[in-house]
Amino acid sequence: MGADWRAERAAEESLIVRDSGWPVGSPQCNVVARFVRTEDRDEAVRIVNAHDALVAALTKIEKWVGEFPATGKFWENADGTMSDRPRSYGAQFGSNGERDFMRSVARDALAIARGGK
Repeated sequence: MGADWRAERAAEESLIVRDSGWPVGSPQCNVVARFVRTEDRDEAVRIVNAHDALVAALTKIEKWVGEFPATGKFWENADGTMSDRPRSYGAQFGSNGERDFMRSVARDALAIARGGK
């Protein structure tokens, strides 16, 4: 073994980084390049998917407001008829419900990051 295998590996990593669509030097490219060296492509894909799931979950948690699903429930008018104004997640389930929803977002992302689905 000499410099030849290093040049071949560098060329392979460069090809993967260019074909991935990710910017060179991004966390995804760094992960893929690192695992290409160990030739464990399944692990590279798992790590990239975990990264994406964690970033999406943390973005949703960071925004908090406006990130809750629709409840499908509506406010009642004073005369007892149903309004066309939807009830917010917070109004329907309270602040504990909002907290529990965001915890489920984090839990689902962590399950993916830990190798689950």
